[in-house]
Amino acid sequence: MNRAYYLNIPIILILCLLYGAKVTQGGYTDEIQPYKENSRYWQYQGEPVLLVGGTKDDNLFQIPDLEEHLNLLTRVGGNYIRNTMSARDKGNVHPFEREGNLYNLDRWNEEYWNRFERMLKLTQAREIIVQIELWAQWDFSQKSYPYSAWNPKNNVTFTRSNTRLKEHYGKIFRTKKKHDFFTSVPRLSNDTLLLEYQKNFVEKILSYSLRYGHVLYCVTNEIFEQYSPEWGWYWARYVKDMAQTLGKTAYVTEMFQSHNIRGKHHKASLDHPEIYDYVELSQNSTYSNSTRGDYHWDNLVYVHDYISAHPRPINHTKTYGDDPRAVKSFWRSIIGGAASMRFHRPNIGLGLNEKVQASLKAVRKLESLAKMWEVNPFMDLLQNRTRDEAYVAAEIGKKYVLYFPDGGSVKLNLRDEQGTFLLRWINIHTGNWGDEMIIRGGSTVSLAAPSRGGWIAVLLN
Repeated sequence: MNRAYYLNIPIILILCLLYGAKVTQGGYTDEIQPYKENSRYWQYQGEPVLLVGGTKDDNLFQIPDLEEHLNLLTRVGGNYIRNTMSARDKGNVHPFEREGNLYNLDRWNEEYWNRFERMLKLTQAREIIVQIELWAQWDFSQKSYPYSAWNPKNNVTFTRSNTRLKEHYGKIFRTKKKHDFFTSVPRLSNDTLLLEYQKNFVEKILSYSLRYGHVLYCVTNEIFEQYSPEWGWYWARYVKDMAQTLGKTAYVTEMFQSHNIRGKHHKASLDHPEIYDYVELSQNSTYSNSTRGDYHWDNLVYVHDYISAHPRPINHTKTYGDDPRAVKSFWRSIIGGAASMRFHRPNIGLGLNEKVQASLKAVRKLESLAKMWEVNPFMDLLQNRTRDEAYVAAEIGKKYVLYFPDGGSVKLNLRDEQGTFLLRWINIHTGNWGDEMIIRGGSTVSLAAPSRGGWIAVLLN
């Protein structure tokens, strides 16, 4: 089969459909990109936007009730989904056609790509930003790889002699073993045949996604610590170069499995703004980080400070855990300056359950009073605070946003701010408005949450 046939036709389609991107008054396109006034956040269609969401699955293009699920997400204020290109779950289809019992990596399964394109169309129509993960590492786990189309025993394309891929790898997670699939790039094993088909797959993804302006890219779902950063660097450059050739800009990151946010593994992204356009920090919401309150907050502040010479959006396409842990992680990150937050799928996260729906509604109520790209964390404004009791972001003298994870009371320093402030409360667990009152500046004022549970307080001058 002539591989060029598969590549040339999609690229022609791109060239035909690509150049419809509108240019805003400031010279920026209407596509998703870092906000021109505050590059820690995103803008879409020329306006700044805070990305929040929660969905019941990761490879959302594969679910049968996609349209209904997206409708629910938008009704409660969500505008952000994760989409891994995964095919390991029951009911999923693979990207390649079968020949009998084996896959042929030279022939596409049109149902897989039709589902992908449908997801792109439905999300575009609802102004939902899609963060795609090109490589679903868990499709290559001990449990899933035996059924993968990429496994040489399952396809007519690879043999033991023409690729380094093996039929069995055993357990990879939390070991020092490596799966050869993630070492194929030229500066590592340079498995030329495997790399050719990997490129084919990525180019096929881009032949659809580059027609749309609401897509962000992540190379891998949780690349493990034993792998060289060369893997992610190669694919990030590849995607960006393809986009640039076609007059587009693709914003790319990598997701690292390490829970140590300040460790060497994450530096492969933090130290390389020329490769990775934004930071993916989902692992900060893992159990070891999010249960420690202030430590979870401090990690986000650390990353913002670390990349301050080249500020970029910090995304969280996964917020792990049950209620209230996941809800607390979500809101600490919102107040701490995260550009995106999404609740992870059940049973690892809350998906889009009623608690998530309430939080998304609460975010949009908050935004009706104060935009997060207009405020910054100012924890030194708080007094009489115990650990994990309250967090604050502010535009000094104009607006203050406080988050109380579970009730509590603190003092807020308004000594240098004269006049009065309108105080509005938002109940995180219902998504409803609470009380409002007038607060006088010129002193340190006491603020007490109306009850136990999560609350947002907004003070407006």
